[in-house]
Amino acid sequence: AEPGVTQINLSTYLQLIRRSLIKAFNIALEEIVIRLESPDLLLPSAKALAIGLIASEFLAETLRAATAQGRSGAISLTVSDLKFALELRIEDDGLGFPDNLRSIDGTDLSMEIIRTLADQLQAELSLVASPLSALSLRFALEAGS
Repeated sequence: AEPGVTQINLSTYLQLIRRSLIKAFNIALEEIVIRLESPDLLLPSAKALAIGLIASEFLAETLRAATAQGRSGAISLTVSDLKFALELRIEDDGLGFPDNLRSIDGTDLSMEIIRTLADQLQAELSLVASPLSALSLRFALEAGS
């Protein structure tokens, strides 16, 4: 975040990450679709950055594996405002998460980064790897964030 920036619009930030990953992996629209649903929420910059890093890390690893294997499909990135909590959910339609992201307890660096950021957010982290893959991150919102 820029110096003095105390809040970030989460939807705008996630859209930027989505576009950057599509460009970085040179993904054609007919190959892999990344859907994004997120309400316009202003969050403290540290919280928004942690959420964005988790989404970016997980999506990048999934895209890296999918493009290397020539797979196509869709990934949904959904943020739900649960009044006093937020939930970030990343799901695929059978594209499949890579092996290094199939266990919350995995020792892969990407999963360690995700766990560390989830701990910073004091978030509940869950992962379902079969038949459809889904990562869920749920954390409390303080008043005013």
